[in-house]
Amino acid sequence: RHNGAAAGAPARRNSRGASMPISAALAARIVTSVTALADGYDMGSTSGAIVLLRKDIELTSSQVGAVVAIAFLAMGIGAPVGGSFADSIGRKKTLALTYLLLFIASLMLAFATSFFQLLVGRVVLGLGIGGGMSVVSTYMTEVSPKAHRGCYVGLEDLFLVFGISVGYATNYLLAGIPHDWRWMLGIGAIGPMLAMGFLCMPQLPESPRWEMLQGRRDEALRLLAELVDVDEARCMLQEWENE
Repeated sequence: RHNGAAAGAPARRNSRGASMPISAALAARIVTSVTALADGYDMGSTSGAIVLLRKDIELTSSQVGAVVAIAFLAMGIGAPVGGSFADSIGRKKTLALTYLLLFIASLMLAFATSFFQLLVGRVVLGLGIGGGMSVVSTYMTEVSPKAHRGCYVGLEDLFLVFGISVGYATNYLLAGIPHDWRWMLGIGAIGPMLAMGFLCMPQLPESPRWEMLQGRRDEALRLLAELVDVDEARCMLQEWENE
């Protein structure tokens, strides 16, 4: 028997030979994927719900246009605001704020009884989606190995489109039941709740680049070493210092 061999894949090791957890990188992928999925669902579910809620709340054509368009305007505002918050308080805390916005918006829309309530809910939703998409792209870039960065960032787009498709499918399945459009929009609160749960996992690291920007170089290197090889971590750190 060979005492040095263990069943399964070998654990990652740092420069001192100690075993390194591989869950940090996986946790980052899960959080960003669920975030994109939640954003996509909120975008897709609106297409079916708007037709049904228009009759229920008796909206005019101009009001329907305002309800749909206001979210995209809010997304345009939420993206740069989310980026600013990410630089100020960190990527993880900003993601938590976007999840909170998405959760609140879904409930606001599900229980809306007037045009004004729908409008406010859509503004909150747009801010959450815009901020989330901005921060997720940044975070994903900063925690991905250079050789696979394009693939991992592309996963966000894949899950965004998948989320939109799930929204369409949910609309089809729920159409015709009592309060159908409220269920369509309210289910959107599930994704942010799941993402928040994954965000709270202790394995999920803060962005090493953000730590670097805060002057904590050693902490940035430690986090990078949990996500990529030690040599690549040092190279990435050097590149950030030279920017």
